[in-house]
Amino acid sequence: MPASLWSDPGTWIALGISALFLVVGWVMHRVIVKVLKSQPDAALEAQPADSPILAGSPSMTTDVLMGNSVTEPDGSSRTERTRA
Repeated sequence: MPASLWSDPGTWIALGISALFLVVGWVMHRVIVKVLKSQPDAALEAQPADSPILAGSPSMTTDVLMGNSVTEPDGSSRTERTRA
């Protein structure tokens, strides 16, 4: 590489910002992993084992959250269409 490239301030700014992004990404990764590992599973234990939110597919979970899924007393479920 030509020596003039290393004496250009833009080169050092680009290298510094790139290094900063790498360090911030590494720190964010470490913090997120630490938080996820330290959370107790109390929220999972509070849900019943047959909860559709834990046991269902993503589409079923969406229906439950949108209020479209109805669970019958016998344990079966059906989806109701709602008018907008």
